[in-house]
Amino acid sequence: MTQPGGRDTGGNSPIVATATQAGQPAIVATGGPVSGNAIVATGTGSGSAIVATGGTTGPAIIANGTTANAPLRLAAQAAPNGTNAIGDLYADSSGILWICTAAGAPGTFTKVGTQT
Repeated sequence: MTQPGGRDTGGNSPIVATATQAGQPAIVATGGPVSGNAIVATGTGSGSAIVATGGTTGPAIIANGTTANAPLRLAAQAAPNGTNAIGDLYADSSGILWICTAAGAPGTFTKVGTQT
């Protein structure tokens, strides 16, 4: 059930959206005029905050930033946690980007490129 202000108070899937026309997005979100976020999602327990699946020829997510903001930001953490799949990305507390190359808990991560 959605409450005033767009907050959902329960249910297994608070928002479920399906595009009804080919080539059209299921959700379009625009942030506030100066510093608002378009989407803020937090998973709890073992749940995922966002699960996105692309169409036959379309990507799952398209993110466009502005000249002042990156389109995608990974919040740094001390170490990968939970069960990870090949291709999962992780940014460490130094800002180094890692990619999972062997699935597991936490999996095997390899540094991306020649970062210092």
